[in-house]
Parts: sequence; C-alpha cells; structure tokens
Amino acid sequence: MHPLLLQLARHGFAIVLGNVLLERLGLPIPALPTLIAAGALAAQGRLSGLGILFFGVFTALAADLGWFLLGRTR
Repeated sequence: MHPLLLQLARHGFAIVLGNVLLERLGLPIPALPTLIAAGALAAQGRLSGLGILFFGVFTALAADLGWFLLGRTR
C-alpha cells in the first residue's frame, strides 16, 4: 500500500478534517482526492464511512459559517 494511504488509514479523520478546513479557508489544496482515498479505505473497512462523511460535512459547514459571520460583521 502507498505510504500516503497508510498515513490516511492511521490518522484518517484528522487528515480529512485538516484538508477540508484548509480548502474552505481558501488555500489551493483540493480536498476531493483525500475524500476519495478515505472513501476507498472506508470501502475496505479500514475507516468509518459515516465518520468520514460527518467530519467532512461538519468541517465544511463550520468553516462556511465562520466566513458568513465574518462577512456579516464586516
């Protein structure tokens, strides 16, 4: 298995959370490849598919809410 997939299998939720957060904050780091790889690991039973979905959606909504509140006050 590729070393990056091993790291994703070991620290999956933290990597997904960080990658989605960095993308939503505006850095040019695409989250889609990480989410696809995490989904493949979930299909193999190495990660929880619902956990990946929860962390991805929760992080994106939290970052978007932060941007919304910043725009509303400025």
